[in-house]
Amino acid sequence: MRRWGLDSAGFLGSCPSPRIQMPWMLLVVFGGLLIFWDNGIYRDCLEEENSCVGKLLSHPVGDGFLRNREPEDNTNSLKDGRKVTLQREGGIKTIYSDSPDVYKTIAVEAAVGFNDTILLLLNASFSGLNAAFHQKRGHKIKCLFAREVKTRVLVVEDEFVLCQDPLDSFPNSTVGFDVSLQIDNSFLRSSAIYGHMMWTKLVYGSVLFEGEGDLLIFVKGLSRMKRSVLPDGLECQYGNKIRTQVVSFCQENVRCKLPPPQNWQELNGKEVTVALRNQIFHSVVRFTPSHIHHSNYRVAPNESKERPHFLCVCTLVWNGAKFLKEWIMYHSYIGVQKFFIYDNNSDDEIESVLESLHYYNVSRHPWPWVKTQEASFSHCMARASNQCVWVAFIDVDEFIFPKNLSSFNKDRTMEAPLHSLIKQHDLLHNGKLGQLKVSNFNFGPSGLTTLPRSGQMVNYICRMKVPKRVKSIVRASAVDSSYCSRVHYFDLKVGYVSGNARRKDAVIHHYKWHVWQDFKLKFARRAATYVTDWGQNKDLDSFDRTPGLGTQPIEPHDWIHQFCEIKDTSLRDLITNASRLHAAGKLLWER
Repeated sequence: MRRWGLDSAGFLGSCPSPRIQMPWMLLVVFGGLLIFWDNGIYRDCLEEENSCVGKLLSHPVGDGFLRNREPEDNTNSLKDGRKVTLQREGGIKTIYSDSPDVYKTIAVEAAVGFNDTILLLLNASFSGLNAAFHQKRGHKIKCLFAREVKTRVLVVEDEFVLCQDPLDSFPNSTVGFDVSLQIDNSFLRSSAIYGHMMWTKLVYGSVLFEGEGDLLIFVKGLSRMKRSVLPDGLECQYGNKIRTQVVSFCQENVRCKLPPPQNWQELNGKEVTVALRNQIFHSVVRFTPSHIHHSNYRVAPNESKERPHFLCVCTLVWNGAKFLKEWIMYHSYIGVQKFFIYDNNSDDEIESVLESLHYYNVSRHPWPWVKTQEASFSHCMARASNQCVWVAFIDVDEFIFPKNLSSFNKDRTMEAPLHSLIKQHDLLHNGKLGQLKVSNFNFGPSGLTTLPRSGQMVNYICRMKVPKRVKSIVRASAVDSSYCSRVHYFDLKVGYVSGNARRKDAVIHHYKWHVWQDFKLKFARRAATYVTDWGQNKDLDSFDRTPGLGTQPIEPHDWIHQFCEIKDTSLRDLITNASRLHAAGKLLWER
């Protein structure tokens, strides 16, 4: 599947420059050497920088995000920024230097309205916008609405741009008109209509399961509850005519049968959506079997059934960059071999932080959809299913604490603590363990007003007595066909069971109530689909609420001493004595 209708393959920017004769011949020779050297097609634009916007791509494959730096990808980068070759998940993509033809190839295909922002979706699998506007190239970009109404850009990615909603300043003046992007002094082509596509009812992503004949799509607006009961009359629709059966359904996950192969050619580029009793949902997913773009991902058959990683982690993060180094380095130490970071519109330099951590096998996947934590976990599980035997789903303020960590600190020949934990509990369930649930202990501010550079584990040491809820480590092959995530656990196939980790074996330290300057930022949004937003005056007694805190980000009295029933330094003590987590007298994440 791919999102949006235009094929972005094979774009090559031309570089007219009448001032250059002999240098151009040298470039031709040099380009030939590059083709021989890397089996790619390199080409530089020698136009003035202010006439260029971003970098161009040839041969787009995979799921369309090139800033995922993974060690096994053999990433090479030249400091002058002229070329970068990236190999990842099924293919080689070549990024070109700035080109004036970028305006001719990029177009705004759709505009989706959130509560206070507008998401503009681009037609190309790689537009180069992210590189152009995050590498100090000096380009200016504005969201352009009707009547010369312009708003600022909040997030720039290769396949989408998040804009400030103009209705705050210009009520009702732009609805029903085109919306586009102004880059420097040029304007992108656009077929998007502001106000046409709202977030309340939308098909927004997909996963194609090759070899199974199924397509998993994500649909906003089918249910306001955590439902798993298939709505009467729900069908999958390809184009305007062909409908197929819904194989499984859960919350926002709809698994569809693919149309007959003889119809694929006529359906190429057509909309994939759902019909509920003949009510057709808007969709940004397009049927293109040869390409996968953005949140539309392909899962190839795993013939060998062997996966390269025993344990991976998926997480959804918004503006959590300052916590990532500690979280990734620690979990890598105890056995996590690959990290899938779903970036939910962060604007806190998360890319540069993850770039510094690429040796830890970290991939970043931009995920623009708000309040879709469950769907992001489902998408990530599908993505990880051919790479990982087990996948843990935790937040960046949650740290799994296997109690055999003390022995592991002393004996470097031991198996990774999390690996042995999983295997021991799987043995207890005769090899039928589908997921291991680990109890969550919630920690408070611990008397702090700011968080030291040494991080969460060694500074947050006051917690509540009784654990609240769990998070799970899930066997990828045991997940139900709907890939249904309940945030804290997954629905499993028949024959597999959920097990609870004994607290003497493992717990999770959840640093839930941070110092106030960090905690108050959570009021900006909620991640989970069915959790009430902080500012709403309902569900005030929910576990997802903070005791004593209302609906406004106002610091309660004596916040720094709240939620401190027990002083717990167990993890801190082990971390401070773990020599492999130190260098030059400091913890690794302090450097």
